[in-house]
Amino acid sequence: MKAYHFLQDDMTAGSGNEPPWKVGEEREHKGELIMCQSGYHASPTWRDALEYAPGSMACIVELSGNILKDTDKLVAQKRHLVDCRNAERTLRI
Repeated sequence: MKAYHFLQDDMTAGSGNEPPWKVGEEREHKGELIMCQSGYHASPTWRDALEYAPGSMACIVELSGNILKDTDKLVAQKRHLVDCRNAERTLRI
């Protein structure tokens, strides 16, 4: 499932202690999926993703495995980072 996600400027998530992400990388969460707590999060639209943005790195991701859906966010077992761009300049407009 295609989705959208923002990372901090150093390519790390806004919470947790994982290493920086790299374009093309896929990670898998081992454990229970809990919305807003555990698993790999993303949003169905860019607008929704902005509500949770910890930084300006705008990412297109592919979610797979088990996926839980809410109205403005998703949490998945697997997340593949398809592409990522620094959107700082665009976000300031």
